[in-house]
Amino acid sequence: MKHFLLSSLLFCGTLSFAAVPQQYEVAIDDSLQHIVSWQMQYSLRHLSPEWVCAILMNKDHQVVALYDTDSLGRNAYQPIEIGSIIEPFSVMAALRTGRVSEHNQFPLSKAGYRDHAGYMWHDRHPIDTVLDVPSVIAVSSRSGICQIMEKAFADNPMLFEQYMNELGLSLDIDSLEDVLRMANGLGVNMSPIYLTYLYSQLVQKQFSEEVWGSTQPILHALHEVVWNNIGTARKIMWTKGAQSEIVSIIGKTGDLKEEGEHQPHTVSFIGAFPEQDPQYTLLVLMKKVPYPSSALFQCVEPMRYIAERIYYNYK
Repeated sequence: MKHFLLSSLLFCGTLSFAAVPQQYEVAIDDSLQHIVSWQMQYSLRHLSPEWVCAILMNKDHQVVALYDTDSLGRNAYQPIEIGSIIEPFSVMAALRTGRVSEHNQFPLSKAGYRDHAGYMWHDRHPIDTVLDVPSVIAVSSRSGICQIMEKAFADNPMLFEQYMNELGLSLDIDSLEDVLRMANGLGVNMSPIYLTYLYSQLVQKQFSEEVWGSTQPILHALHEVVWNNIGTARKIMWTKGAQSEIVSIIGKTGDLKEEGEHQPHTVSFIGAFPEQDPQYTLLVLMKKVPYPSSALFQCVEPMRYIAERIYYNYK
């Protein structure tokens, strides 16, 4: 396989923080770049987002393929508000306090609303049920995430800021309400390439267990996102979601709507494959999509196709 470095804009980035000092670099592989670029161009032919990027990172934290509708690749490095795709890391912080267990049960209302810290939260997929922590992540329940955060950080909201800072995220927390917003990704800004890097470390189990505890509940949650019958990347109606019959994929969807009626969404899906020994992490992100429901699956579907083609070519 041939490798080459992109232009100076796509520089090697050295990231240093308390959790897991590591680094990522850009080392594009011709064959993988062709697979990702072709699939993204095909998948986007009926959509009109403001911009799109797809980032493929191998287990050594090398960006081996990068598709960006910006010809210079700047979108991959542009910090944006990322939304609910941050939830697994918020829950990692909650579990770290010891006040929350993966087996704790949290009630969700079919009405889709729950009052937390003076704010009414709405679940995009409202159901009337009780879920454990991995299942809350699987359905991307804002109400469920708020309940988890309240249980973990009600007495010390600043602890959430400390833990997230260790992940390289600079947050400004003044109250529990700030914790609830940011745990759901509201007001959390991060570049797509750094988000891919964090997930790559997660699926490679590189967070210190002595500090963070076991990440197995979070990895189980990423499995549930795809394979649970209420997961947000499951097989539904005409789409297979991320449920490939060829290579097992785990991951997390993200959705963030701008304030106001009829405003566009930022949608995303990040997946890792194969599940038992992840070799690659792939983020597909679309900025300002007018049709969030179909567009969300337009992030999941190319992820599945790309994973299958890579598995065929490199297994």
